[in-house]
Amino acid sequence: MKIPVSIVSGFLGAGKTTLIRQFLQQDSGAHKTWIIENDFGEIGLDAAILKGKGATIRELTNGCICCTLAGDFETSLRSILLEHDVEQIIIEPSGVALLSDIIKACTSPDLKGLLRLASAVTVVDARQCELYLRNFGEFYRDQLRYSDRIFLTHADQIETLYGAIDAIQWENDHAWIYEESADRLHLPSLLFPDEVNPSQCEGGCPQAVTAGEALAGHSHDHAHAQHDHTGPFTELTLTAVTPLPMAVWEKKVRRLIATCGSQLLRLKGVVPAAEGNVEFQFAGQPLFFQVTTLAAAGIMLIGTSLDEATIRRIWED
Repeated sequence: MKIPVSIVSGFLGAGKTTLIRQFLQQDSGAHKTWIIENDFGEIGLDAAILKGKGATIRELTNGCICCTLAGDFETSLRSILLEHDVEQIIIEPSGVALLSDIIKACTSPDLKGLLRLASAVTVVDARQCELYLRNFGEFYRDQLRYSDRIFLTHADQIETLYGAIDAIQWENDHAWIYEESADRLHLPSLLFPDEVNPSQCEGGCPQAVTAGEALAGHSHDHAHAQHDHTGPFTELTLTAVTPLPMAVWEKKVRRLIATCGSQLLRLKGVVPAAEGNVEFQFAGQPLFFQVTTLAAAGIMLIGTSLDEATIRRIWED
């Protein structure tokens, strides 16, 4: 029997891990689920968040499974399929991965006899969609075009919601688009739909086209060989060993965000504080931070043309 696989893609900070966490809560351990968790940087915060939630995690960090870690990804996937008791697999690529390349890997001759691509999901921050389409062009479009399901986050902001939906439908007129929050959807049936009848959408949904069919029939040339993360995106990891008051860490992080400006796309990590470890999350919108039980590992920044010297000076000040 082929093992169903769901790819949950999405740009930096869109909400992929939150969607998977909600899926695991709804699945409630009913299936033996494995997750391949890929972080572009050295810090695997998303894997740490998902551990202990009812799935087994295989972590691949410091690269992207659609290019620099492609060999490790296929080896890990084959190992899970052949050597472990597994009923379903979720793949969470890094936020800067090309969805089309992940689909190609999953439908390669070496793997197609072992797995069934159940869904190719993209999580989209409705507030940022039009901006990222303008700024990142073909790269961002790839995640939209090759999806068969698109989940919108922050869809409660009407001023950006309709523009995001129009932009998505311009790029992809076959994917189902979900505006509802994840806790109002039955995610197990959406990520792992029935093989014969994949439609779990009620009323007015467009006819489905599977991710594999979209890939086979797509005529655009995206020059995948030029997909080089050392080009548009840079990653910096900042270590944090000595506990400081949470207010001091907050001030440092806010200075980083202000200094980097629009060049900073994502900031996340956990630092040791006098009040307990503190988790920071930023993806172009208001900074989020809270005391957490997650282990302190430092802060990771992803952006374009980041000034490493200035960033490290602020951090060490």
